[in-house]
Amino acid sequence: MTVQELINQLQNFPKDMPVVVGGYEGGCDDVNALDEVKVDLNVNTEWFYGAHEPSKDGDTTVVWISH
Repeated sequence: MTVQELINQLQNFPKDMPVVVGGYEGGCDDVNALDEVKVDLNVNTEWFYGAHEPSKDGDTTVVWISH
């Protein structure tokens, strides 16, 4: 998903609606920050890891939504 795709989807919701992300093992948490980070895309194949991996020399810059 790109920033523009996220903006387009968020425009369908009330502007004062809270935004949350999944908790570590359950529940949900507030979004606390948006960060720009470098990642290597599609490097993890195990189901329990996210597909991409943060890296100082990553090949792609992404927006990381953290909680």
